[in-house]
Amino acid sequence: MVERIRKALPLDHRVFADTSTLYFEDKSVPVDPQFDRFWDSYAGDFGLALSIPHAVRGELLYQQTMKALRRLDRANKGIEDVSKITGKTYSHRVTEGRVRREVAQRLDTWLRARRTNVLDTPIASISWASLVEDSLWRKPPFSDEGKAEKGFRDAVILETICHSCENDPTDHPLVFLCKDELLRSSVQERLKHDERFVAYEFIEDFRNYLALTREKKEAEFITRILKRAAAKFYKKGDDTCVYVAERVIERIQDQYKDHIDNPTKSEKEQYTTSILFQNHDPWQPARSATYWITRPQFVSVDNGNVYTWSSTVTYVQQFTRQSTNSSPLQSVFTDPEPAYGQSIEERALVLPFQVQWSATVWNDGRFTKCQFQNISLAGNDFRSPTTEDRGRWHLVEVE
Repeated sequence: MVERIRKALPLDHRVFADTSTLYFEDKSVPVDPQFDRFWDSYAGDFGLALSIPHAVRGELLYQQTMKALRRLDRANKGIEDVSKITGKTYSHRVTEGRVRREVAQRLDTWLRARRTNVLDTPIASISWASLVEDSLWRKPPFSDEGKAEKGFRDAVILETICHSCENDPTDHPLVFLCKDELLRSSVQERLKHDERFVAYEFIEDFRNYLALTREKKEAEFITRILKRAAAKFYKKGDDTCVYVAERVIERIQDQYKDHIDNPTKSEKEQYTTSILFQNHDPWQPARSATYWITRPQFVSVDNGNVYTWSSTVTYVQQFTRQSTNSSPLQSVFTDPEPAYGQSIEERALVLPFQVQWSATVWNDGRFTKCQFQNISLAGNDFRSPTTEDRGRWHLVEVE
């Protein structure tokens, strides 16, 4: 029997945000501007209510305060140097206490403006003996990254969110936004029997869910087709999925052969001066290329049930070459302490492709007439891999 789907207005959503979602490197703003834009656009229409654990507020406050204090310390040393040069004593009114107080005021003003509920840590309900044992054995959300144990703050955040969800008597959707995979999966595991709960890695994933809800006014139906869309584009062992049936890899390789065969075509300007005074071998692949597929993004719906999607397929390949520094003039342009002799250089070619495709979606969630539309290159880079690149793309260290 095909389930009958009722069109309804979206329910209120309780949204929990982790530090990884709100964090922004530029501390001139209290949180990531992307989150601000998202919240301003969707909070009113969908009844979004923001909650953050006390530990998340504390992390944000610490990061912003420490950066401000480091700048203050640098300014104080600069004023001391000026005083020494002029023989006069200079001072200003900015103190460490004032910085701490005013950073907290700014963050709390932002939280109040969004009616944020800062959740107290449920100290009395936490099994501290179990938490200590989990820490010793590196059980999620604890981990051993080879350098230092990680996880105590994440464990406190996990306990806070789970306690809040488990004691929420409403039937509202409970949404957790978290870029940290270990914490996100740990919370999901704890709340796997709560049908109200869903977690998203990226704001864009939650935005797509809301955009579809706005179109169809039915959250259950939307959630179902989002999951099915991912499987319809790519499912291991399924020759009928769009990725296989439409020969997406072959299309990418044919259409963008020049970018794939010539990685230096994607080299940015900052790398050009580094090779002026070097002898080097050609770039050689260090390992086979990999293709990384992300969850499809909803684009539009036409004629009531023809949905257009955009799936990102990222081509990643690691390259190395041997280089010989041959001139001290290199230090003028690149490294103030040049090294001589042979070294191995490493780069990663990263080519994100947007694959647009469509499907007819019926009221029972069935996908039919899945069709490829087009491929476009969304960016290109041939860069030295960052720590984030290595973790995200599983790049090996070159020795």
